[in-house]
Amino acid sequence: MKTKRPINIIDIIIIVALLSIVGATVYGFISGFGDSSEKATVRYVLKVDSISSELCSKVAVGDGVYDHATAQRIGTVTAVSTAQAYHNGTDPQGTPVSSPIEGKSILYITVETSAIKAKSGYTVASTPLNIGRTLDIRYPNLFCTSTCVSIENAE
Repeated sequence: MKTKRPINIIDIIIIVALLSIVGATVYGFISGFGDSSEKATVRYVLKVDSISSELCSKVAVGDGVYDHATAQRIGTVTAVSTAQAYHNGTDPQGTPVSSPIEGKSILYITVETSAIKAKSGYTVASTPLNIGRTLDIRYPNLFCTSTCVSIENAE
């Protein structure tokens, strides 16, 4: 017959250490292991150059914005505006001239979303987002190529 050995201080330290490790692991899974990324709500503006003026009404406030390459949602439209599209060139004497392009507009789409701060901008649902980046974007009623022209923290 075996005799029970009494619990000593070493046994208590081992039990406390094991409980601490289990607790830290559970906390890590709940809060995101090693997630030192800074999350933020951002507002960014996409510019669509020289789009048919008829198509500008296909994007509305509240529409979802999707990255065409990944099919992931990268925000919600919060504002839409347009401007006249112009052709810039020079006349025969080399003087800069600008003339409106009939039936064409420049479409500005403001989008708001939750993002993770990255070294060179933000990441939204695995899509890098920074000023100057060209994105193929899908809206419920439109597909177009756009350029990110501004990003700001919306908080």
